[in-house]
Amino acid sequence: MLCERCGAEVRERLVGDLRIDLAGFRVYWKGVRLKPLTRRYFLILIRLTDNVGTICTRQMLLDAVQDEGEIADRTIDAHITRMRRRFREIDPEFNHIGAARDYGYYWRSN
Repeated sequence: MLCERCGAEVRERLVGDLRIDLAGFRVYWKGVRLKPLTRRYFLILIRLTDNVGTICTRQMLLDAVQDEGEIADRTIDAHITRMRRRFREIDPEFNHIGAARDYGYYWRSN
């Protein structure tokens, strides 16, 4: 990924307690590595953290994974549920992926 401001290659993203290793496709929560995410989950997480505090519609999340094949918009719901589960394996109190009912999802800032 390239920095929008300076054009330099970005290898890591930090959002509060979340660290995403963009080059290695690894995700860490509070310093602990999550079980590996599929490429689709990883791309959804990137899109959510691109827009911290802003609702990403299901369509926005579908657009993030468009190269991964056709999926139904409600499939995003299942992906989010499974992704939350991965975070809760590390932190049972995890609540940083919020939902806007019938609209989409967002990443809550710390």
